[in-house]
Amino acid sequence: MHIGKRIKQLIESTNIPDYKIAEAIGKKDRQSLYYYYSKQHVSTEVLERLSKLFKVPIKYFFDENFEISTVNESIEKYETKSHDPEKEWLLEKIRLLEENKALLEEKLKNCSAGIDSIKTKQQL
Repeated sequence: MHIGKRIKQLIESTNIPDYKIAEAIGKKDRQSLYYYYSKQHVSTEVLERLSKLFKVPIKYFFDENFEISTVNESIEKYETKSHDPEKEWLLEKIRLLEENKALLEEKLKNCSAGIDSIKTKQQL
């Protein structure tokens, strides 16, 4: 089994999103992952990054007898412990924007009522 097939097997056996894997190997486009599926030779740097992401030894890519259950256990640990700080930051910003929107709508309502009151007084 060549390295590309091992990478494909590893990726397909996990729930880690493709974009996270692409980021881990220094790629912006998740489609670039499929390039590695068919490659016989992959750079040491990419293997090291994949090894860190999936928490498997480099040996995994070269030893077809390496137990995939070990990989699955590693991924489960990743999924339960991982959090996305950027996502959390964005969710917090959205929450704050929604609060501000509600406050601004209330102020606009009060201003509209004040303008209507002034118009009514001027008409008298």
